[in-house]
Formats: sequence, structure tokens, C-alpha cells
Amino acid sequence: MRKRLAVVFTAVALLALDCAMGAQTGGVIFHSFESIPFQARGRMQLKAVVTDEGSIGLAEVPAGAIQAGHRHQQEQAVVVVSGAIQYSISEQLHKIGLHGGALPPSNSQHFYTNINDGPSRFIEYQPVRRHDWIPPFPANQSAQSAEPVAVAPDKTVARDLSLSSGGWARLMNTGARVKSLPGETILLRMIDLSANNASLDMTASGGRAWFLYVLEGEAQFSAGKTSRKIGRDTVVQIANGQVFTLRSPKNGPSLIAAFSPVP
Repeated sequence: MRKRLAVVFTAVALLALDCAMGAQTGGVIFHSFESIPFQARGRMQLKAVVTDEGSIGLAEVPAGAIQAGHRHQQEQAVVVVSGAIQYSISEQLHKIGLHGGALPPSNSQHFYTNINDGPSRFIEYQPVRRHDWIPPFPANQSAQSAEPVAVAPDKTVARDLSLSSGGWARLMNTGARVKSLPGETILLRMIDLSANNASLDMTASGGRAWFLYVLEGEAQFSAGKTSRKIGRDTVVQIANGQVFTLRSPKNGPSLIAAFSPVP
């Protein structure tokens, strides 16, 4: 009887854990950062969604905070949500303002400095499971090269991706705009759905899940029989091969960051 009760208890515990990770519908999982508490990681406060398909975290750092320089084999993508940071990538300094992005290449030495007068927040995506981002916070064991890999001075590793910046591509007959920061293995793509009736049909590709993060406003997300309004601080995890549609709200800005493998 005790063994049976233990099995039932374990099953209930696992179900509770799955529910805490997000609401799943078909090939889509919805995560809300509002329901995930910040956890102290040194001077950083961090909340994260960590899966076998990739990890996405929201970090808040106080004014003057400086990260220790480090490197790892996987690329990562960063977007500033509020405030501003300075990002050092292979000894090149880049100022990343609101909705600016950075993409340190594989094994390049990198670190951030919060240059804002107050706290700054940024979202970070890595296409691996980052066990060390969630309790009990084990030591980071990410693979890395014996020596840092230099980045060519002419390689674009940071870009202003805000709505007011230039260089956006307007997609014909959809009203949507797209602007990207590509890496070797991952792609950071910003999607602007602010125009009335703007929409975008996409298919998650590249062999791994995509992650969408709503930076500003809201949008209508549809995939198969699933249709849901997504707002700020919403993370949508989309399985490889899943077809989905994003549509604009009735009014106001709508900006979404899409993190995906390079197809």
C-alpha cells in the first residue's frame, strides 16, 4: 500500500511540475514570466524557462553590475527589455539600449556591464538546457574551447532592433516588419506587428523549438486549433515543424522577439 501511495504521490508531483512550466497545447507551450519568481544569482535576479529544446531567462541587474568574463561553446542571444547595458564581446564594446540585441559567437569571451542609472533587464536565449539557471542552481558545466576565439572586427554581433531604428524589412501584403541579428547556429528575429491588420505566417524549422517573447504590446497567436492572445512577459515555445500565425492587436505597438535555430 505504501509503495502504491508513493507512486501516486510521485505522479502528482510530476504533474504539478509540468503545470508550473507552462500550459501545453499540441506543439505549443505557453509560459508566463509573471508566474515565475525571480531568484537571486549573485547581484543578478533571474527567472527562467529551461527545457531540453533551449533555455530562455529574464535577468534584472542593478546599476553598475559587471558580469565576470566567460565563454561557452553555444551561441547566445540577448535583448534589452529595459534600461541599457554595455556588452563586451571579444574585447569589443557595444552599447545595447532598449530593444537592442547582442549575439556573442561560439567560444568568444563576453560579459555585460549595466550602464543604466537604475536596474536594467534583458532576455537571454541559449539553444541548450541550462541546468544552472533554475534551483538548486548546480555549477555551470557548459563546454568551452581551451582558449577564447577571436571575433572578426567586421562581424556584426550587436544591433539596434528597436521599433524606431532603421533597416527593417517590410513584408509585402502582410503589414508586418522584420529585422534580424543572425549567428552561425541561432537567429534573433524581431517581429513588428504594430500596423493595423498586420499578420505573419511562419513555420518553426531548424530541428529545434522556437521561443517567442513579447517585448511590447500584445498579439494574437494561432496554431492549428489553438488561438490565444499573448502579452508582455509571455514566452511561447513552438515545436519544430509547427505552423503558426501572429496577428496584430487592434491598436498600439506590438513587438515580439523570436529566438530560433538557423534553418
